[in-house]
Amino acid sequence: MPAVYSFRVAMEVSSRFLHVLIACIRKTGIGGKPYKYILLPGTQMSIQVITKSVFMNSMFSITVEYHAAKIGPTIEMKTNGEMNFFDVSTMKQEEYLYGTVTYIGLEPIHWGLAYVWDNLITRCEDCYVIDGTIANMTRIQTLSDAMAIVPNDNLSNAVTFMTCVDYFFGVVLNPISEYYGKFLIYAEAVEHWFDLNIVMRNMVPGHVPTAEIVNFAGPGILMTNLTIKSPVCKAYVISGPPNNSSTVLLDLANATVPYRFDRQYFSILNVDCEFECTLKQIREN
Repeated sequence: MPAVYSFRVAMEVSSRFLHVLIACIRKTGIGGKPYKYILLPGTQMSIQVITKSVFMNSMFSITVEYHAAKIGPTIEMKTNGEMNFFDVSTMKQEEYLYGTVTYIGLEPIHWGLAYVWDNLITRCEDCYVIDGTIANMTRIQTLSDAMAIVPNDNLSNAVTFMTCVDYFFGVVLNPISEYYGKFLIYAEAVEHWFDLNIVMRNMVPGHVPTAEIVNFAGPGILMTNLTIKSPVCKAYVISGPPNNSSTVLLDLANATVPYRFDRQYFSILNVDCEFECTLKQIREN
């Protein structure tokens, strides 16, 4: 007769995280390295171990550790022509297991991971996206699971990001009403060591591909190259996210490079054009 062992580990909402290590002490079949699980505040886990027989004398151990976590700021979504963006890794401090930041708005939030050349953060197994706040969670997903769902929409009017690593974790956020329109929005980060190459062609009639460009290090973006491949080009750089409050900074059809933007962010709207351009950070020092 099989032997079944069940137990549950739970914790209340607090400023600590639970680190659980489960290992098989006496293996009678398939075994391996210990499994590590991290429980967020307010979550719980259940574990069931089944052996082939009660006489097999199987054993397992559970190691539980509590770690302090830095519960980061709650930021209200900016409106009108201001862009919402944040590098979550800036909340990570050495003495804490995790760092967090929460955005809250008047409507559900769409968020996107700002593309960089290596995207190491996508490999983080202990980075999470919470639909809601730490105290009021609607859904919890690992970052990799959340990235597999397109679009990255929230059910509530808040989203919380959590990280345990120092990898760049840049996110750009839009109100859901801004995302679900004619604009096909995605996010790109301008880096210090690598040029950002943008290749755009509008292949979706009735919609406008939109690249939200952010220099997370501060103001200063330089367009070093621009090649227009279509006979007609209707593409524009605007001052913020794609809404009525943003203004046109540059008409790409009439642009000359290099062109300097003394701004930390802007959007590129491709109404009807095929082009390539290169962007890079401006650093004064």
